[in-house]
Amino acid sequence: MKEKIGIIGYGHLGSALDRGLTKAGYETVINNGDVNSTSNKLHVNGVEVSKARSLDELAEETDEIALCIKSKDLDRVGQEVRQVLKSNHLVISFLAQSTLGDLIKAIGDKSEKVKVMTTLGIADMRGVSAIQGDSEDALKIVSSISTPGCVFKFE
Repeated sequence: MKEKIGIIGYGHLGSALDRGLTKAGYETVINNGDVNSTSNKLHVNGVEVSKARSLDELAEETDEIALCIKSKDLDRVGQEVRQVLKSNHLVISFLAQSTLGDLIKAIGDKSEKVKVMTTLGIADMRGVSAIQGDSEDALKIVSSISTPGCVFKFE
């Protein structure tokens, strides 16, 4: 098994990312608010409720955190995430309407960050993805859930 990845947000993209990462051999843990609401959301979606974590637990257990929330929630969630981030964390933002600058403003500059734009095909490891930022770890993760040759880097 590969490393454990935390996913914050479990809507369409967060759930697709969870399925794709699991198929690619990663272990995932999920936060979608508090542990009870996360457990309920996972149960409704037929996913193991044992994946549910508080933000503190998710940050403690993982080095890579995928942010799959709505852009309108970035400031609110960002303040909570900022409190648990460590310098060794890699934050992979999947927020379509937020820039890396917006992310840094919301969660601070303590950890490494990249931005990814992708398709829901990642659920079946067939996504087409673009990545902004210079992280080999992020590139490896995104490549594992994307169609071979369909990951594009941009500045």
